Amino acid sequence: MIRAVVFDMFETLVTLFEGRTYFSEDIAADTGVDLIEFRREWHANEKDRTQGRMTIEEGLAAAFRTLNVYSEELVQRIAKNRRDALGDTFSAIPEETFRLLRELKQRGIKIGLITNTFSDERKFIRESAMNPFFDVALISYEQGMSKPDPAMYEKMVRELNVLPQEVLFVGDGGSKELFAARDAGMQTLQCNWFRPLAFEPHIPCPVYEEFPQAATREDVLNYLAVNAREHSLEYWDAAHRNYERATIKTDDWLERFDDILMATSLPILDLGCGSGNDTLYLVSKGKDVISCDQSTNAIQNIVKNFPEVKETRCFNFLDGFPFADASFEVIIADLCLHYFREGDTRYIISEIRRILKPGGRLIFRVNTIHDVQHGAGQGREVERHVFETPSYTIKRFFDEDDVRAFFSDFEIEYLNEEIMTRYNTEKRLFRACVRK
Repeated sequence: MIRAVVFDMFETLVTLFEGRTYFSEDIAADTGVDLIEFRREWHANEKDRTQGRMTIEEGLAAAFRTLNVYSEELVQRIAKNRRDALGDTFSAIPEETFRLLRELKQRGIKIGLITNTFSDERKFIRESAMNPFFDVALISYEQGMSKPDPAMYEKMVRELNVLPQEVLFVGDGGSKELFAARDAGMQTLQCNWFRPLAFEPHIPCPVYEEFPQAATREDVLNYLAVNAREHSLEYWDAAHRNYERATIKTDDWLERFDDILMATSLPILDLGCGSGNDTLYLVSKGKDVISCDQSTNAIQNIVKNFPEVKETRCFNFLDGFPFADASFEVIIADLCLHYFREGDTRYIISEIRRILKPGGRLIFRVNTIHDVQHGAGQGREVERHVFETPSYTIKRFFDEDDVRAFFSDFEIEYLNEEIMTRYNTEKRLFRACVRK
């Protein structure tokens, strides 16, 4: 699972192509020297400027001396012109950049920076409003090395204290940075949101079709969402690798609602059926059940262990429920609604409401804030009452106000905090029944 996003700076977080631009052709024009000759001398000391062995002023002076145009006044004037252009760049940091950085921080994703810069660019970065967002910033001028040196990426992984495969590197692709990140074991994303502003000969690289592409900052978050889903699926597939019917346990939590269960002639939807604890209870009562889970292993076990279940569905709750409006009178959701952020939780509940008939009921259990033996109040809090688990999934722990707020569009017929003893350690949860 991705735990850190590492960015390039130029043409990724900011662009040099808005406001005043000041490139080699501008310097050559201001000094009255041939552009080709200036570029030859300017590129000759680029590595020293990039890796901190020359300031920008020292690099300009070296080039000007070789071209026989050196004066201290000229060096300072050209250096100031560069600073003025960089001032435009860093005074116009896009709000989209800040929104992305803030969202990553809110999600608890670590943020890194790997950038090739000269002395003047380094100063603007360190003084910018972006700098506090970086957990680790490896600036070539400070590090004495530059992209695509593998040591830059290895150091980033060490200092972020993550595994390479837990890092997403986002960059426009200059300096062969994407190839180096991939070789280091990182996941990669080529960003193109500034590409329409660039002009030749300063377009740093082509679009590399071998790398995933991001046209907007939202695509970075979409990539993380897909990655999180894949991680969740891997986790639950591992948890539901194999069950035999004889090992499946049930408890009596549904007995209170037997009159509701027995009254419906429609199939009962068992959401997040897992190993089949509630499916077992329902089929033992002679009820038709549709068992659902995101884990293919869970569904395969249901098919194997419960031949009396005529229909199963494998889907991710966040993709929408594959049922028509008003399809069910009773839905069961046992310990499956507390693995989501607030927005996702509200969406799932809205889908449940959509597929319930008027007067239909959702019977469910969720974690409470007192469930300390199963993670309540432990780990990093990513939202109010939502904590990251050691396996990098998340769990929500409800208080009564949370339950009432999330189910405010329902009539709450029953709500009680209680203890479940199906596990080796006691689990505190809410048992509830709400009516559409």
